Amino acid sequence: MAKSTWTEIDIPDQSGRVAVVTGANSGLGLATASTLASAGARVILACRNPERAEEARRHVAAKAHGAPPEVVALDLSGKGVNVSIALRQLGHDSVVMGLAAGTFGRVLVEGLEALGYRCAFVETEGETRSNVTVIEDSTGRSMKLNESGPPASPEALAALEVRLATLLSPGDIVVLAGSLPPGAPVDTFARMIDVAHGCG
Repeated sequence: MAKSTWTEIDIPDQSGRVAVVTGANSGLGLATASTLASAGARVILACRNPERAEEARRHVAAKAHGAPPEVVALDLSGKGVNVSIALRQLGHDSVVMGLAAGTFGRVLVEGLEALGYRCAFVETEGETRSNVTVIEDSTGRSMKLNESGPPASPEALAALEVRLATLLSPGDIVVLAGSLPPGAPVDTFARMIDVAHGCG
């Protein structure tokens, strides 16, 4: 009789392979990292919290059958987020806005709020992009791998305009930063500027 289920026992040998696992300090991410390490993969744990990351690394190391697991830091950034980080350092409050999609979108918003930033994102379909910076140990050279973000629907962009209008007061400053998501009309920023002008 044929097996009807597939389990971690069925994972073939992963020796010689590298697995980068995000959210690896708990839940599904931790389970995935542990399973791949036990199958021989070199596992890199991408985490935001250093203390929890170290705890996860020890957990995965106990199950590893190959290279010991490593930890790399995840940061919550992007052009608009970086503006808010700089404003905080200068003693100014701000509201971080944009489109947040899927699991990475929730990680972004929840992470920023946990750091004390005020957020007003609009949820949308797809998955917020993540970017990876690879640094060569021997030379220090780096390579940045940027994913493409999810398409922006007309409904999501309209909702973002409405949210912007509800938050603005006369004299507020609006910073429009970063590239437009796929599907966004070329006049998207111009429309946001019109919204800002209309609010004084």
